[in-house]
Amino acid sequence: MDKEKFQEIYPHNLRLDCDIQKYSDEDGNLQFEASIPLDGFVPCEREGVVGFWSEEKQLFIPNEEFEQGVNSLVGSPILAPTPKIENITEFLEKRYTLLDCYFENDKLIYNFSTDGAVLKEYADSKASFVFLSIDMVKSTELSLKLSSELYSIVPNLFLNEIAIIIRMMGGNIFKFEGDGLIAFFEPTNLLNKVDDSILCSDYIRIFIVDYLNKFLEKKTLPQLEFRISLNYGEVYVKNIGETIELNGYNLNATKKLQKFANSNDIILGSNVVDLAHKKWKSRMKKLKINSRKLKQANLHKGMEIYRLHNLEGRYD
Repeated sequence: MDKEKFQEIYPHNLRLDCDIQKYSDEDGNLQFEASIPLDGFVPCEREGVVGFWSEEKQLFIPNEEFEQGVNSLVGSPILAPTPKIENITEFLEKRYTLLDCYFENDKLIYNFSTDGAVLKEYADSKASFVFLSIDMVKSTELSLKLSSELYSIVPNLFLNEIAIIIRMMGGNIFKFEGDGLIAFFEPTNLLNKVDDSILCSDYIRIFIVDYLNKFLEKKTLPQLEFRISLNYGEVYVKNIGETIELNGYNLNATKKLQKFANSNDIILGSNVVDLAHKKWKSRMKKLKINSRKLKQANLHKGMEIYRLHNLEGRYD
């Protein structure tokens, strides 16, 4: 396979995702072996030649030519900082044990600072970020069910714990807005940041549904519902005195995407989906939204919107 054909299948701006397998060699030493799967291609044998076949492209790539194509690639591996959460179960269980602190008038547990200082290096220029927006569903109804004292605790608990997860996953808090917040992931190593933001959203959903709501149920308090939206794109970073503002369609679109979310949904714009790892794409479902509804939400006519289903494979 010549280089042009290989680049047609895998353009330079898309990564080759490796499947890593570990094994022990004859001396008992731990070794790792990487294989590079081709999206849409399946292993097969044609006329005695082993390789990969794509039904969609009607294209067969012999193993030898595929390996030559891989060896012809130039560049260095892209490394990204590892999120601070190494074991999500242990992390969430630890957060669960700390939730009582919110009801003990422990002010030290709160951190509602923002991370605008991170944006100063982009001041007065255009930059692209992965944006995450989350808000609480039916917060007005919640305020009617809770005493004023409890209502001053529960939404703050919700926001504070979410902010902790976001920061632990390499994100930054741009702004707290009422019962929600907006976060951003820096563009350094974009592919990793897209995956980190999706994983972060998944962790937030697990925390709220499986830990926070069980804690509230134990205290006979109402369950919390939420909406998360993810979007990627360019904005203008403006320095106004000591304040950094982000202006542009892509930030606004992140918040507007939530209009298409049901309770406990994670909604993604197609520009995030395009860059996501194929393992995430297997958990995504495209929503059927006509152009009239997109226009009413002030979103681009051609924008595609997806829902990330949960670990049980359900979209609702």
